[in-house]
Amino acid sequence: MKDFIHTADLRREETWEAIAIGIGESVNDDHIRARIGQVEYLGDMLINAGIPVVRPIGGHGVFLNARKFLPHLEQTASCTGACSGNIGILGSQKHGKRNCFSGKK
Repeated sequence: MKDFIHTADLRREETWEAIAIGIGESVNDDHIRARIGQVEYLGDMLINAGIPVVRPIGGHGVFLNARKFLPHLEQTASCTGACSGNIGILGSQKHGKRNCFSGKK
């Protein structure tokens, strides 16, 4: 939907109908439970594989702990950029980054 809204013709009634259906589906309790379950499942798989993740795992996504994933980088370096860039090289289609300068150890 993120990309859809930029390419959609907002003057068309069908566009608004599609948006309304998408919003309705996204707030459906079954959909929310399934999405959270998917994220928890992925997080558990990563933890079991020894991949450092930020805990607790949330309902939105699983975040790698870049500081632990790349401990050789200084905190002032772009550790999250290096981490997400390397994941992109390994084949991830979508990856994001959070700032590693939060001050939390």
